[in-house]
Amino acid sequence: MKYLVVSLTPKTREYMDLEEALWNLYGEGVDISYVIVNIGIKGPEKILEILNKLSSVYNDIAIPYTLITQGRELSNPLNYLKNIIKTDKQLLEIIKQTRELWSINLESDDDLGFLLSEMWFKQWSDAISERLFFDMRYRIGEKIKKVLNRIDKNINRSSFNRYLSKLIEENRIFYIYDIDKLSKPVTNELIRLYHSERHENLFFRLDRKSILRLYMKIFPFKNGHIKCVKDKLKAYVKTFEQSFANIEKYIHIYVEHGKYNERGKSFSPKIEFFIKAGNISIHLLALINYYDITKNLSKNEEISELIKLNLLAIGYKAAERFLEYLYEQWD
Repeated sequence: MKYLVVSLTPKTREYMDLEEALWNLYGEGVDISYVIVNIGIKGPEKILEILNKLSSVYNDIAIPYTLITQGRELSNPLNYLKNIIKTDKQLLEIIKQTRELWSINLESDDDLGFLLSEMWFKQWSDAISERLFFDMRYRIGEKIKKVLNRIDKNINRSSFNRYLSKLIEENRIFYIYDIDKLSKPVTNELIRLYHSERHENLFFRLDRKSILRLYMKIFPFKNGHIKCVKDKLKAYVKTFEQSFANIEKYIHIYVEHGKYNERGKSFSPKIEFFIKAGNISIHLLALINYYDITKNLSKNEEISELIKLNLLAIGYKAAERFLEYLYEQWD
């Protein structure tokens, strides 16, 4: 019997992920074939194998990212992010240095939820400029970027994310965003605009790659699978269009295709909302990024249609939730 002893240095990537240490040894030419867990079968092929198995168990083609990475589907990714904040001492320390800006209580889930919305679901420079003079903006902004970067490391610490990007770029898997979950922050912004003095926001952004991954639903890149996901989205959108038919003069939802960023390998499409609620007219432009899109894939009409349908569904679900909120208020 052979034994492998690995001495790990705290705060390194290997310390957070033992598999990372094994891969590094393998890359240096160390024979680790005797290790009980055969890491040779892990990587892209293993992900595809897991996807196929979960599809039959989960009874759906599109599998939640967190079901693969954490063994469970997150009902609310924001709660997961709150727990990251609460258990990371360095992260808490950075936030403490800026909490006067946000006037938050670090023990309050509601306050932490507000903080996440302000920092990650809005462009931080815009959020800060509403509260601070120019000379303070840079200093606080740098601290907020440290928070965001630390969150990135927490979510991306597994080698799975590298394999995931590779498979998407190779057109072997693709994804959509969870309609129910991602529509919630959009609804919250519609509600905020309804109560604010200025009922317009053209800079709302859901563009943090690491956080967006918590909302991903992944499926193999096959014609049959793409068609199945598209058909489900079409049916979903059609149902909303029919239910909104009687009030369409009050609600208009459009999707702008957006530009392709070759350097970032990303699309930046936008959902545009025009909503008339009583004597208030709301205008929201919500940007939602899609990452790991190659130049060839950016020209694929099926994928473009899939993204458009995904965003329309998110937009309609957000509007539905907003209307439910209004009816509760008016009652």
